[in-house]
Amino acid sequence: MTVESGLNMDPELFREFYDRTAKGLWRFIYQGCGNATASDDILQESYMKFLRYVDPEREMVEWKAYLYRIAGSAVITYFRRNRIHGDEVTEVPCPDSGRDREMKLDMQTAMSRLDERQRDMLWLAHVEGFSHAEISGILGVAENSVRVLLHRARGRLKALLAEQGIGMEETI
Repeated sequence: MTVESGLNMDPELFREFYDRTAKGLWRFIYQGCGNATASDDILQESYMKFLRYVDPEREMVEWKAYLYRIAGSAVITYFRRNRIHGDEVTEVPCPDSGRDREMKLDMQTAMSRLDERQRDMLWLAHVEGFSHAEISGILGVAENSVRVLLHRARGRLKALLAEQGIGMEETI
């Protein structure tokens, strides 16, 4: 179905898809760029591009992978335009207090020290719950490589947390 505006999806179907994906996509974008305003802009830009090029005959799970691929590319573009200096960590708003807050900040610090692909793989696999095939499509990495790259990313994250005096059993 074509929407009156010329976009490639029925408005009700899009609303349902948006409701299912917007919060997780925003978190994915935010963990990539660390700026709430930029995350809002990238989110909107990602959905607009998605609507222009989506194939309405595909499955919703394929739409989600395509949308994340668009957002990931937009975050890369954001970084190219706005170089991040040094090892600065932008603090994620954290309403909790005490040890939970410290743990989130420790995890955030460790995640910020991963390279972009490792961070994205861990986020997509463990926060968003994407399969290896979906991660492959989103990041443009061979599906056979995803398992190995995720293993390496987990090992690197474990080492970074150990440098901070945190064992992986504490993060669970």
